[in-house]
Amino acid sequence: MFYSGYSPQGTVNKGTLLEDPIQLSELKLDIDSGPLKDEFPGKWSIVQFVSGDCLGKCWDTLYSSRQINIRLAKNSDRVVRYLINIGTNNLVSLPALLRRNANTFGSSVAFREKEFGIWQTWSWAKALDEAENFALGLIELGIQPGDFVAVLGRNRPDLYISMIAIQMTGATPVPQYQDSVAEEMEYVLAHCGAKFVVAGDQEQVDKILEIQSKLPAFEQMIYLDGRGLRKYDHSKLHSFLSVMESGKNSGQNVKSILDDRESALSYNSTCVMLYTSGTTGRPKGVVLSNANIIETAKTTCEFDNLKQSDEILAYLPMAWIGDFIFSVGQAMWSGFCVNCPESADTLSTDLREIGPTYYFAPPRVFEMQLTNVMIRMEDSLSLIHISEPTRPERIWYAGVGVK
Repeated sequence: MFYSGYSPQGTVNKGTLLEDPIQLSELKLDIDSGPLKDEFPGKWSIVQFVSGDCLGKCWDTLYSSRQINIRLAKNSDRVVRYLINIGTNNLVSLPALLRRNANTFGSSVAFREKEFGIWQTWSWAKALDEAENFALGLIELGIQPGDFVAVLGRNRPDLYISMIAIQMTGATPVPQYQDSVAEEMEYVLAHCGAKFVVAGDQEQVDKILEIQSKLPAFEQMIYLDGRGLRKYDHSKLHSFLSVMESGKNSGQNVKSILDDRESALSYNSTCVMLYTSGTTGRPKGVVLSNANIIETAKTTCEFDNLKQSDEILAYLPMAWIGDFIFSVGQAMWSGFCVNCPESADTLSTDLREIGPTYYFAPPRVFEMQLTNVMIRMEDSLSLIHISEPTRPERIWYAGVGVK
């Protein structure tokens, strides 16, 4: 990328390569207009603004991107490059958004999950408490910044919360398709070098145990549903509740470590790693930053006018970018409630009970719903209209041969 423009000491030749990044604390700007005019006083002259790979944008457009590369000429023969990490009012990560929601919305419902036919709820305050305790528990288990953590299972509040907790520790969540077979998971987990795994139930645990000898980086696994796991070797196996309890009882030293790691998160920090489905070859890992997720969530929430009072149903694969944007990014940004169905078999019933105000689905889902309706119409009994002379109202009876 190149700049063109001038410096206070004279004209700068076009085509000079930017170099020598310096600290933001050294930044001084002389801005005639724009939101940053009063934030960075000084005697620097702007040479060119760059937002991503787009050149020649106006200041307002650049500022709305919340991530601005400002290229300045310091003198006639030296150029310095500045990256202003503005973020969105210091909300530069998903953990930061979770804290804002807990402080702002408090007891409002953040997640619901139907279990044994009853809807269970998580408030924003409870979600933050769980995320913090789980993050502290992960640190107790030895997780380090830069580690990758695979997340396996169906849509569940605890799995969404665990992904936020993983980011708090400086690690990166890698959600997986729950219906993937062990061999498919082997490639992805080996490719990203996952050291930790968060599994939903026995089925997912069994897949990892089957391939653990082929995962040299694998260290620990945490499960949510412990049914069927009582007699398993628990040397590398931990329950979600026990990890949270360990984190809750951790000392001040561990809490200081968590604070430092979370404070180190920036708009450019890795938010999540998502793998492609691999239909045309090996799955490819896509690394997305906080800026990618938050800006996409912010823009789409504004476009669709999504508010804290909205409700969505989380039923799409957690490994898909769409679900991560809707059920994590948009939920964290707008504060709406994410509802998780009990199972794929109860999806239609749960959908009617929740009545989501915001419902996203790919074409195949709508086609399947239409097919189900048409089949039920074909299989249903005839509707016969019967009028009784002594009663003025009309009555509809389902069946054949009703007299």
